[in-house]
Amino acid sequence: MRLLVNFGSGGIEILKVKGDFYLKADATFWTRLSSAATAKVAAGKYVKVPAGSAADMGGFRVGTLLAQIFAEDLSSVDKLNSAVQKTKLDGVRAYLLTTKVGGDAKIYASADGGARLLRADDAKSGTLDFTQWDGVAPTSAPPDSQLAQVPIL
Repeated sequence: MRLLVNFGSGGIEILKVKGDFYLKADATFWTRLSSAATAKVAAGKYVKVPAGSAADMGGFRVGTLLAQIFAEDLSSVDKLNSAVQKTKLDGVRAYLLTTKVGGDAKIYASADGGARLLRADDAKSGTLDFTQWDGVAPTSAPPDSQLAQVPIL
């Protein structure tokens, strides 16, 4: 799995390969997470997340991510509107599911018969766009030349 997260002022890439996680980010991220010394070594390179570390990402899956983001708004199917709205999202025909009054979560799924998740949106948590379904080659572990050896996380 490959996940690109953009925080507006920079981003982070997360790779999951056969149960191993790798992070790649800029110097600002590494300085904030660890130190300037770590940032000097790790910026622009992949860092393997040690199993069992504070940043262990073993439960990282799309479903787990959505459950955490929408735990309050989507804690029950009863909170979803019973009617599904037809819409377009970036030119793609989609279905929109929203929470009832009092909630603000929105879920967009493709209306092409595949029902692929396109976007999850919540005012508190932000927007997650899901793109390139089946269009990205399977990931492999980064080569040693792209790995940073730092005692972090």
